[in-house]
Amino acid sequence: MIKKNIPLIIAMLFLLTGCSYFSFLGLGQSLETKAGIKMLEKMVQQGDPKELNTFGRDIGPAAKIVLDLGESAVPALKKALYDPKEDIRNFASEALFLIGGEKARDALKEAHDKTKNESVLIYLCLTMASTGTPEDVYFLMKTLEAGNDKTNDRAAASAFLSLVVLKPDRIIREIKLNLGSGARMDSKWKALFLLSMDLGCQEPQQMTTAGPEDKIILTLFKFGIPGTDQSTVFLEAGKERTWKFENKLWSFFQDDNLEVYHSKEISYRYKPPYIEFETYIDKTGTRALVNVGVIFGKDAGSGYSFTLKMIKGEWKAVGMAFSWIS
Repeated sequence: MIKKNIPLIIAMLFLLTGCSYFSFLGLGQSLETKAGIKMLEKMVQQGDPKELNTFGRDIGPAAKIVLDLGESAVPALKKALYDPKEDIRNFASEALFLIGGEKARDALKEAHDKTKNESVLIYLCLTMASTGTPEDVYFLMKTLEAGNDKTNDRAAASAFLSLVVLKPDRIIREIKLNLGSGARMDSKWKALFLLSMDLGCQEPQQMTTAGPEDKIILTLFKFGIPGTDQSTVFLEAGKERTWKFENKLWSFFQDDNLEVYHSKEISYRYKPPYIEFETYIDKTGTRALVNVGVIFGKDAGSGYSFTLKMIKGEWKAVGMAFSWIS
């Protein structure tokens, strides 16, 4: 009797769990997910660096595919971490950072333990901002301390960015009191860390009425965008609006003279720097990537890539990476 009912029980579990128990058989993946994984695997096999670029001012197709697939992409990317081609390994590391979470972190940690590859270490540190366990914070602090001898500067910078995202109370306290980890931290990181604590603002009033993308951008202003402490006004040419910091709040408005957003002659006279955003929200509406550029002049700009997740109905920054400089 029990044997006869097994197919029925399996069918019921299949329906009630949304196929999650059968993902290892490939039954838990929708046709769209399977098609996305095949497309990702094809891009990896072809290995075109232009196609595999995930960071920059524009959000490319590879980054969008990875964000839409989420954790479904981890097995393919985990395999790509050991590809003989450096471009493929770098892409896999970057993509796992975009996905974030424990599975992505563990794949990078396993690869770093086996290969000791610096690029993998960099993205392992960046990915730990999305998990933030006590063990992650300890690892990040050790990596930051290891960068004091200049041999691991890039990994140390990545560890620093993740600590800025996490803002661990104990680390902040030890830095301020110059005790424990704070006493061992290089003076340059200590100064930058304390400076980063002053970035951000109170809850923007426009958050309640803003559209989906603007809610994300306002979240980043609340979190703190590097470079925005250098000016109280930024022009956003793409949406023809001005961002202003006043009364501890960032808000946006449109200038009556629209030429100010497009005429370099006027803007140079007007003097405020520019800020630009490229935003992509995944198909589930729970994960986002934002490329931010802060530009103070022709050869004075920098860019950051932020990953965000929807947690309890609110967007939260869970990762930050340095993407470009001019």
